[in-house]
Amino acid sequence: MIRETIIDSVISEMIHGFAGSDEYFSKTRDVFAARMQSYILETERHLEAAIIGEIGNNTFDHNFVFKKDFPVGVYCNLSYKRVTVLA
Repeated sequence: MIRETIIDSVISEMIHGFAGSDEYFSKTRDVFAARMQSYILETERHLEAAIIGEIGNNTFDHNFVFKKDFPVGVYCNLSYKRVTVLA
């Protein structure tokens, strides 16, 4: 089970990270795909990458309504305290 502290920490990182850091935030599908390819090359975890990639791609395919002033894209941290975070 994911602890609330992890969720709160990720939300805080997302809010503060959008100002200048794009390390975990992909604004477009091609940036997300490139990061997934890098993840595969570094870890050789093909099945895990396919699952993460599918969920991340669904973000671009099915989310049409975003809050005003909220960036469009997907937050993907593949090594956050031993869990993968997609938001």
